[in-house]
Amino acid sequence: MARKLPDSDFSVTMHKLALTGAFLRHVKHRTMKSTIATGRSSGPEKFGVPEILVWCALVTLCVAGHLFITHGPLLRNDSYQYLSAAENFLAGRPAYTSIVYFDSERSAGRIPAPLTTFPAGFSLATSVVAATGLPLQYSALVVSVSALALLIPVIVYAARLLAIGTFLTRALLIWFIGNSWVSVYGSAVAADSLYMLMSSTALTLFATGMIRADARSPRVWPFIFGSLFVGLSYWVRYAGLFLFVSTAAFFAVRSLIVRDKASRNATLTLGLAAAIIGAGFLRNELLVGTWKGGNDKVVHHSVIAVLHDFIIWAHHLLLGGIASARFSWPELVLAAGSLATGAAIALRGRGARSARARLPWSERLGPSALLLAYVAVYCAGMIYLGITSVISFETRMFYPLLPPALLLLARSLQLGEPAPHTASATRTMFFVGLSAATIGYLCIHDRSYFASLGPAPHELVARELSGVISPGMTMQSWIAINIPADETIIANQGQASGYVLHRKTLALVSQQYSDQSWGDAAVHSVMQIYDAHFLILYSGDAADDVLHDSAFLSALAHGSPPSWLKLVARSSGVAVFRVIT
Repeated sequence: MARKLPDSDFSVTMHKLALTGAFLRHVKHRTMKSTIATGRSSGPEKFGVPEILVWCALVTLCVAGHLFITHGPLLRNDSYQYLSAAENFLAGRPAYTSIVYFDSERSAGRIPAPLTTFPAGFSLATSVVAATGLPLQYSALVVSVSALALLIPVIVYAARLLAIGTFLTRALLIWFIGNSWVSVYGSAVAADSLYMLMSSTALTLFATGMIRADARSPRVWPFIFGSLFVGLSYWVRYAGLFLFVSTAAFFAVRSLIVRDKASRNATLTLGLAAAIIGAGFLRNELLVGTWKGGNDKVVHHSVIAVLHDFIIWAHHLLLGGIASARFSWPELVLAAGSLATGAAIALRGRGARSARARLPWSERLGPSALLLAYVAVYCAGMIYLGITSVISFETRMFYPLLPPALLLLARSLQLGEPAPHTASATRTMFFVGLSAATIGYLCIHDRSYFASLGPAPHELVARELSGVISPGMTMQSWIAINIPADETIIANQGQASGYVLHRKTLALVSQQYSDQSWGDAAVHSVMQIYDAHFLILYSGDAADDVLHDSAFLSALAHGSPPSWLKLVARSSGVAVFRVIT
């Protein structure tokens, strides 16, 4: 639920609207240079380094504002894994984690365990920044914010390759920076923004290679570096596999239809990406017996339900899902502006549309088609995973599609923009409608920008551990005194516990993510394997589904230990047991 905006938040909102006002004033000064036969117009030639730096500073400022709202970096369960792996990188244990949560990591039988459920690229980048002495969570934040800032020149250059004019490029940047998810995930300890930078850079490099070929000055280096970014993106998020499949399929088809040298070069250089990704497959196969690295639990979700969720999350991505349940004047302004823009496009002449219908296949299968292929393959892949795996099917999974989706939207508007010889009323309708839609879009996202995200798991755990067990003694201080720092602990809410207590931790995982049933014998066995002597159970606000899945753990949380366990400390929401030796 969205919070009431304090004065400082209101001033930020007004600042964003002032930027939109500048955007509106730019409309009447803009000049158009359309080429009807090709549907292209002049790229953003007015974008110099100073203006790009201003846009980079603006996106950084928006993320900083969100940090003020959330009182620090956004951390969720995946974040604790990334930070643990980064800490192990610094300790000379590359791609290892001291928080064992998923079945694949637990199969190693030791802590630290090889990290395979998540790729290690983001943790490596975090550890490089942390080597300067910056705390880990802020090092991860630097990686996320830097990725967004670096994405700005990539978007500007991609817009130029797509022949999106200066006016619509600036609109595109407003849509991107004004999207609340950019600030949410830009302030998060998560790999999503870094993956978004790498995938967008890879697509832009491949587009560069195609444009260079069209100009009869072909270059191989854009394809080589593009392939490198495709491969490395897999090591940041396994979704990089979708990027590889889409680019490989696109250039294979283009090679067959267009039969140009650039397409063949692109197809051949993708062998570099295949080798980098293949190395990840091999590592996972050798360590845990599956190329996927984890998430092997077999599930069968309803296709209809997953498609329904896909539509919802796609809507949230574009229209700020954190506070999107409300419907008020911003939605009306967005709808009215969109209708006016669409009507202006429909009223324009048919000459350009018929000219584009006669474009050669080299033009039809250009950079826009590559972006579209990536979006389509990525969405299809995520829908398949939503049906067959335990991944969290949410907006975060589709967030990396934001730059290509907005680029495709801006390109479509550029093609549909009324030409200079069109009636002035039609052109006015187009620009006023687009400006109104932009205002509505920004106001909708402002609601989500200032919305409460709820407490993080580690905050719930820390709150439970602050419970008093005796005068002057909290549960956390008791653990610090009585459980050695090098001891392995077993716990539900294991990821957050490992982060808060800074100890090697094995998590008791619910059946949503694991095939393991946690009965008496299973818990006893895993404590013996890991030589763990303490079991921590959260039954208050930090309780999770594993207590409902396991009758043994539920009874244990309520004070019924078996003969081999002894209750040694209890607060209102936490119980600590010790193995009887």
